[in-house]
Amino acid sequence: MKNYKKEILEKVCYTELVYGRINKKLNIELSKDKIEEMISAIISETDEAKFQKSGKNIYITNSERNIRLTINSFTNRIITADILTKITTNEENNESITAATKNWRFNAPQSPSWRRSIKHWFSTSTFVVKIANFL
Repeated sequence: MKNYKKEILEKVCYTELVYGRINKKLNIELSKDKIEEMISAIISETDEAKFQKSGKNIYITNSERNIRLTINSFTNRIITADILTKITTNEENNESITAATKNWRFNAPQSPSWRRSIKHWFSTSTFVVKIANFL
């Protein structure tokens, strides 16, 4: 298994846009230098077992700080940082899992008529796609 931690710490880089993205997603207001210090600290204190490579990205999950970093594995460039939330799965054992939060939520009425409308829309759109693929 490749030592991602050492390589990322040596070669980590940032774009101008990522500083704003990190401030926005983590709901903080830090300078570029402070963001770089924070990211380096998160990478340093995270156990190597929490580095997961999936496709072209490496995901670093730090449960103590409730942060997940996404880094491009080819360029070692920080892509984003997400806040982790704990989701309780079993109240008896108080087991929990962590998941990255999303900045959007789908808040639509959950009535039976709404479900029928969505079901109809999906079946109609699938029908159109099937016709388009047939031609």
